[in-house]
This record gives sequence, C-alpha cells and structure tokens, in this order.
Amino acid sequence: MKPTSDPDLNAVLEELVTRVRTILGPNFVGAYLQGSFALGDWDSHSDVDFLVIIDPPLSDAEPAALQEMHGRIYDRPSPWAQHLEGSYLISQETRFFWSLSALFWLNTRYFMPKNRVSQSEQD
Repeated sequence: MKPTSDPDLNAVLEELVTRVRTILGPNFVGAYLQGSFALGDWDSHSDVDFLVIIDPPLSDAEPAALQEMHGRIYDRPSPWAQHLEGSYLISQETRFFWSLSALFWLNTRYFMPKNRVSQSEQD
C-alpha cells in the first residue's frame, strides 16, 4: 500500500508500521495518517501526523520499546523521519475521544479509510 505520493515517506511509514506491529503484536488495531496528509494539503515541510489504535492498553514493557523504536526511526537519513508526530489511542476510548474534538474527528475519522497506513490482520 502506498499511503502517500512520496516514496521516501512511504518507506518511513512502512518501517514505522512494521516495527509498531512487531512490538504490539495482536494489540495493534490500525495506523492512520491525519492532519495535512489526511486533507491532501501537505508539502515538504509538513509534519507527518499519525494515529495508532491499540487494544488493549499498552503493557508495562511496551512504552519503552515504542520509545526506543521511535528513536531509531528518527535517526534514519530521511527528513521525513524527523517529522513524525503521532498518538496512540486505545480503541475502547475512541468514541469518548471523538466527542472531545469535532475537528480531530473530522480530520481523522472521516479520512481514515482513505488514508489508512495499515490495519490489523483481524479485519
């Protein structure tokens, strides 16, 4: 899957999702682009906003593993690797989260299917 028209960014996103899947295993639900990439209004200076949905919540060991993984991706030579900005959200809490921010809901949920980076194999 090619979530963007930029091959270099797609390579960074592929590594991100592959590593997140490895760390989270079956707790990984999906990964989505949001912000300017979801709106199709990005440029070479844009941050790469992403959302990872998990279920159940992170174990005690997973936050440290995710932090280490993000550090390794940041060290990649691609400028996109230094522009990743993401959030991890527990799937059971997404309804509550959507109600907190209509803008976030429109920007992410509405565009999620079109801008999916990856989804769990369970679907």
